[in-house]
Amino acid sequence: MKEQYSNNTNKIITGIVFLIFLIPGLYYMQDGYFDTIAAKTNAFFFSCAAAAVFGIYLLYVFIRDHGVKSLLRLPAPSYIIAFFVLSYLLVSIGDVHALDGSAGWSVGAYSYLLGLMIFFIFLIGDTDLNALVILLTVASLPFYFFTVLQGAGLDVFNLHQKLVKKEMYDYISTIGNTTVYSGITSLFLPVVCAALDHVDEWNFKGSAIKALKIIFIVNIAVGGAGIYLVGSDSAYIGMFGSLAVLYIVECKKRTPLWKLGRLAAIISGSFAIAALLQTVNSAEAFPPRKYFSYYICKFHLAYILFPLLLVATLALYKWAGHFTFPWIPISAMIVAAVAVTEVLTPKSRHFGSGRGEIWPFAVNAFKKAGLRQKLFGVGADCFGYLTGSYTNDLSKSDKWYEISKSSLGSIKTKQKVLSVGGREVVNCHNEFLQHLLCGGIVTVGLWSASVISVIIKGLRNKHVSPFLFGFIGWLIQSMLNNPHNTLLSLAFMFAALSIKDQPADE
Repeated sequence: MKEQYSNNTNKIITGIVFLIFLIPGLYYMQDGYFDTIAAKTNAFFFSCAAAAVFGIYLLYVFIRDHGVKSLLRLPAPSYIIAFFVLSYLLVSIGDVHALDGSAGWSVGAYSYLLGLMIFFIFLIGDTDLNALVILLTVASLPFYFFTVLQGAGLDVFNLHQKLVKKEMYDYISTIGNTTVYSGITSLFLPVVCAALDHVDEWNFKGSAIKALKIIFIVNIAVGGAGIYLVGSDSAYIGMFGSLAVLYIVECKKRTPLWKLGRLAAIISGSFAIAALLQTVNSAEAFPPRKYFSYYICKFHLAYILFPLLLVATLALYKWAGHFTFPWIPISAMIVAAVAVTEVLTPKSRHFGSGRGEIWPFAVNAFKKAGLRQKLFGVGADCFGYLTGSYTNDLSKSDKWYEISKSSLGSIKTKQKVLSVGGREVVNCHNEFLQHLLCGGIVTVGLWSASVISVIIKGLRNKHVSPFLFGFIGWLIQSMLNNPHNTLLSLAFMFAALSIKDQPADE
């Protein structure tokens, strides 16, 4: 009885910590609500301070129940992630900008260290994964509804009055910008989709199961509609990439076909409704569609998405059951190859809201780096050192790696800064490139090993955690985006929850 009480107490505590990061990260606003980076960073540090108190207690309970030596028997991904964070700390020591991230998006070495704390809190603490899914679903619904209202041109709180017309679309996703919404939906929606397929196995009564199904369906539908209205390519890629992995896993497990068809119907239905909203609404906040989202609109794919998904599901269902080939790792390699090819392939400088200019710049900067910088980078979140340290014409300077980090201020005032759309660039908008330049080959190698080990461990568990698919969604979209501190904390949290093996009915 006493042990059961202790376990339940620990689960409640981890649930509280979960909300401590989720609620401020989603809803905290600052400076008229448009200063996303500052707001999310302040929310992150507040959440970490509050979580640390609970973390100390959970560590005490873990050592009391399992012994100190049990800390040496944690899942293998734990140690790889710890070495990844340690590498960032080592390459950043002595540079205040690298430690606090003030040269970039405030995601410095300290943030990664706090992220590691979050990871271990959820790894060693007793968790009820089903309860956490419910908390995530309910907590994110207002965020999605707010986005849909804004995307439909209904600025119900008059938040956009301070914006010029050309900026309105960037903040359709309201509590943050389109990058925030892309990261959040890539993390959250796949979790709810995976939970919907298995909620019947949960240890709840029939009426509760029905209520949960309704909540899950509404969450997926409203979140999906928001993706269409926001029109961010990274949101599409993150969601559909993670759902592809989910479908492969479910088809291998021979999950009833109607469940997969139901999921396809919900997603395609949400897109179709969102498309109708835009058709009948005359609001000027709708975006000039580009690339992936442009073709979805041009060819009215929202209205024919369901049959397309259904055909793909039927083919996959038949195919997956007859082959033992390791399709998931192969698919992951294909995604990685496409991402790398996308970065290295010459393209318009306007591609991806300026990514067509940023990525070649980053690749050339790495080519011109000295050996030490190739191995260890310039410090966590210090891509701004590079963009602010020499002109856009790389042929005029190959000495950027000799610049003293302490002279950041003078660099910014005396040298031409790489800018896109009139904004200074301090971030690669690609997770792999960001780690390569800021942490070097050593750090990006450890980062790659970390995410691969989490995915492999998660897929090998007898009971695959729904949070694994959210982690995969975040990873895929990160090839087009980088995290602010909210997404970073959630990524560490989801990584820990991904490698936990808990039966659905527990």
